[in-house]
Amino acid sequence: MKNKGFGVIELMVCIIIASIVTVGLYSVLTSSVISFGISKADNAAVSTSHRVNVTLNNFLFQAGFVNYRRELQYFEWTGEPAQLSIDGVAFNNAQWTNDTIVIGGTSSGNHGDAIKFRFTGSSIADDVQSNYDSSSIDEAQANGYIFDCYGRAVSSNVILEMALYVTDEGLMCRHAALHNEDTYPINYGNEAPVLIDPSVKVLRLQYSAFNDTASTSFTNYNSISDKSIIDTVRYSYVTSQPTQQQLLKTKQLVNLQLFPEDDSVTYAVPEAERANIHRVITGTVALLNASLAEAD
Repeated sequence: MKNKGFGVIELMVCIIIASIVTVGLYSVLTSSVISFGISKADNAAVSTSHRVNVTLNNFLFQAGFVNYRRELQYFEWTGEPAQLSIDGVAFNNAQWTNDTIVIGGTSSGNHGDAIKFRFTGSSIADDVQSNYDSSSIDEAQANGYIFDCYGRAVSSNVILEMALYVTDEGLMCRHAALHNEDTYPINYGNEAPVLIDPSVKVLRLQYSAFNDTASTSFTNYNSISDKSIIDTVRYSYVTSQPTQQQLLKTKQLVNLQLFPEDDSVTYAVPEAERANIHRVITGTVALLNASLAEAD
């Protein structure tokens, strides 16, 4: 009996079947790699949004705070020069006006808006007299309720000015003291900024004064004529997480809408980031301390 190998037709059939299987395996492998990259980027975006939301809410919530045992009955936010000067960030006012606790601004490039706000530190009640006595304030110990950009507790003998903004490095926080007694151990000069998160590419801000019956929606900072009545800040930011998958580049949106009901506020995704996963995160912070600024 003579042994016979595969004929030409059989070989061609085998090659075709092998090619189909190879293409299928390649598609499955490619899909798996892409899915892994997307899943990894999504997980990073969730972690980032949680961290950034907590930080933004905690910092913004401090705006307008006055230590209740320090001088609440005597305190008034007065006009004075603003202290922070930040390269690439332009604020609408270089001067704090009476009763204002928030100043809006813009960041250079494609980074959106910036915000600056002021507040006092907080101290242990037993260390502060109920009557206004500046000598007793100097001895106050920070109680860990109010923080600066570095996470250090701020004592009530400090009035701090803080700014949040975005640069090419990411979301930044910077502060400087408006008033600071020499006896306080921390030097609140114009300290170096703190990087909150490098994946944040843009920050957009809108304001409202819901305590004012004439104000029923959010708008930009310049559209509110009386800045002292601002009591709510809405933010939106974009995180950009790498997937290492260039195949996604043509599938990503080029312009992202940052507020659901306002299609005029968008972020143009740079060409170099179009293979990344982008997430738009929004939130609202009520400035509950704003009523103190209007008390007088």
